Amino acid sequence: MKRLINILIIGLFVLGFLLVFIFHVPMLCLIKQGIGIYCPTCGVTRSFYSIFNLDFISAIKYNILGIPLFIFFALSFVIILKDIILNEDKFLSNMNKILQNKFVITILFLLIILSTIVNNITKL
Repeated sequence: MKRLINILIIGLFVLGFLLVFIFHVPMLCLIKQGIGIYCPTCGVTRSFYSIFNLDFISAIKYNILGIPLFIFFALSFVIILKDIILNEDKFLSNMNKILQNKFVITILFLLIILSTIVNNITKL
């Protein structure tokens, strides 16, 4: 059963990349449309696209969290793929341990606030 969950997670990653990067599905930000401010993730899709094109300066300009998020997703993809191949279930248990750490939660919260501030200052 856990192997099936890992396969579904991999499938969602692949489907997401196909939709965004191959078919150029437009991403609409509901927070931007509703409230009028840029959310912490505004520009992440363009940032990922810039990373794929090895344009790291543009990636940072689109969203300051683009490169760290890309590294996180790439490492997660590799770890989940390893778990599937070796029939292990380490990824979800390790993620639970990491996300229960108060220091990690504080850093994530501060990064989200920083991204929101930077997005709204640079895009004015």
